[in-house]
Amino acid sequence: MTMIALDLGTSVAADATVSNATWAGHAVHRVSSLESLAADWNRLEAGGGTTVFQSYAYIRTWVALAAAGQGETPVYFVGSRDGVVRFILPMAIARRAGVSVLGWLGQAHANYGMPVAEPGTFAAAGGDVDDLLRLVARLAGAAVVHLDRQPEEWRGLANPFAIGAGSQASANDTFVLELGDDYPALHGSLFSSRTLSTLKRKQRKMAEVGPVAFNQPADVARRRDIFDWFCVEKREQLARTGRGSAFDDPEIQSLYKAMAADAAGFQADELKVGDDRVAVGLTAYHAGVATLINTAHVGGTYARFSPGTLLMHHMVETAHAKGARIYDFGPGELPYKLEWSPKVIGLRSTTIVLSWASLPLAALLRGKTWAKRVVKRNPKLMTLVTRLRSGRAAS
Repeated sequence: MTMIALDLGTSVAADATVSNATWAGHAVHRVSSLESLAADWNRLEAGGGTTVFQSYAYIRTWVALAAAGQGETPVYFVGSRDGVVRFILPMAIARRAGVSVLGWLGQAHANYGMPVAEPGTFAAAGGDVDDLLRLVARLAGAAVVHLDRQPEEWRGLANPFAIGAGSQASANDTFVLELGDDYPALHGSLFSSRTLSTLKRKQRKMAEVGPVAFNQPADVARRRDIFDWFCVEKREQLARTGRGSAFDDPEIQSLYKAMAADAAGFQADELKVGDDRVAVGLTAYHAGVATLINTAHVGGTYARFSPGTLLMHHMVETAHAKGARIYDFGPGELPYKLEWSPKVIGLRSTTIVLSWASLPLAALLRGKTWAKRVVKRNPKLMTLVTRLRSGRAAS
């Protein structure tokens, strides 16, 4: 484990608002109103340097429906230079063991935490990002900064927030596939003719049970119905290994049901055999990137047909047809992702402590990240943990 980054100076009052604080030539101030940032946010977002989880539409929905239930108090920091907003930090204060912790807004559920800025903004500024984090933590009255799920790079550019004295590797990497313009050529290069023949044979066998249909409904009610089915299947799937599902949380369900109303930004795919729904997949679209939210499929009679794999091939093809040139499989190493030979991007966690009293919590946060990483990246330990969970679920 690396050392915790320390800065034990005097903290600024929690109700600090606009100030004359500066970082690397940028005036930095705190903003309480999300709506007041809409124009600058959308302008910066259009530069392509953010993920869907930093989009204004997603953040607005998260704040309205989920942030409070997840224990988050949103706070936004703006960096301006020459009278122009250059970056926005969408962050939140959460209380842990009585300590104020500053993190990325929505990081309890979002795949990634990042700033909102045009690509290259922070590299051009030349300042120490850890100093910026200490500054905004004081403006927020936070005793600890804990940023999670930060990609080491995004769209080919390094992420300076993912490095520094207080950073360490997270438990998971993320998996991203460049689709290019010629999808048939890409697909043929990734999968052998034997593999593709096997998938076609399984689909033909499945068609003997009933008519096979791959659907992407435009109707909001049907998309929400698919999401409800997904929640039930995901709960049962995870329960068999002794784990709970984040999608059982009422706030998270409200979030995705609201997202389902955006036909351009959210897609619910389903694979049906006759009247039976056998697999579903949820995808978010943003700035030419299709981001896989999650999948679920049934077992039993249909398992031998690999419905999840068949649907995934259809989903990636559909994403390309809709204009996506990057398919983001998201964090977590799973066989179905590795089949596509995606680029592996490391995720990192950053912890900075600003008071002596918060040292124990900061050490605990770093220790939990370290322990999860050790277990998840050691197949034998992961197998042992899975068996223990499954045993508890069965008892």
